[in-house]
Amino acid sequence: MTDTVLCVDDDRNLCQIIAKALGEEGYRVLTAFDGDEALSSFAEEAPDLVLLDLILPRRDGFSVLEKIRGLDGPAASTRAVIISGCSPTPGDR
Repeated sequence: MTDTVLCVDDDRNLCQIIAKALGEEGYRVLTAFDGDEALSSFAEEAPDLVLLDLILPRRDGFSVLEKIRGLDGPAASTRAVIISGCSPTPGDR
């Protein structure tokens, strides 16, 4: 079971909904509302899973994931699930 989830989305209401639902299932949920805040949160406490929006203020989700994948050690392989309302282009895939 995943213990800590980092939810990254500029939609604060969505993060609250996710945090409430996952919290009721026993997960600890951290939230971040822009790409830079996501990386800061990740550095402070590497989560077991990242729920990551693609369109974020200050740094987009692709850049956040690229930074995470560039880390040394096990943090680089942290599981990530992309959550986004946008339609991916062939280049995004």
